[in-house]
Amino acid sequence: MVEYPATSLAINKGKYYVLLTVPTELRQYFNNRKQLKRSTGTSDLRDAERRQHGIATDLYAQLDKCKPDIRDVISVLNVTEN
Repeated sequence: MVEYPATSLAINKGKYYVLLTVPTELRQYFNNRKQLKRSTGTSDLRDAERRQHGIATDLYAQLDKCKPDIRDVISVLNVTEN
């Protein structure tokens, strides 16, 4: 399992947002952005904390999509060795 940075909550214009730092090796897939930011849709901290986990899961899934499938890497290595 890949370890990603933890998400955090930040308030901006009265709404809470979930922030996730993009690992350096994946920034090229996000227009070199250092952070991903998604709104919780609420100005209530407790409500934002409840929504944070689901939003974080979606953000981590976006990062996972950028990583190559290990089976593809192995296939390429096998082809180049032969």
